[in-house]
Amino acid sequence: MPYSAEGQAMSPDDYPGNSAHHGMAMSGDGTKLCMAGTIDDYAAIVSRPGLSTDRIIPVGDIPYWTQTSTDGRYCYVSLSGADQVVVISYATSQIVARVPVGDFPQRERNQKVTEEAIAAL
Repeated sequence: MPYSAEGQAMSPDDYPGNSAHHGMAMSGDGTKLCMAGTIDDYAAIVSRPGLSTDRIIPVGDIPYWTQTSTDGRYCYVSLSGADQVVVISYATSQIVARVPVGDFPQRERNQKVTEEAIAAL
């Protein structure tokens, strides 16, 4: 994945979590990858099998981890420096939502939660 001039000038020891690019997820149908460009604040949607870049998406501060939604249609990218998870459509390579999640999110996992548990929050 591409590096900005600022990213190229960084030492690997200065990368967040020692990772220039951290996190890769695959769409449910296996045709797309979602990759976190950690030091350059982007996510990329990449088509398989040719590995051509569909779009570089500026997402915000320190994209750290990626996860595919349970239906396989969306990529979740944690933004550790923005305290958010951004949701990207694999079909359109566009951001469809930003979810505030609290301090310095890193890894996310899909989970089913009952309505009762949500109501109790």
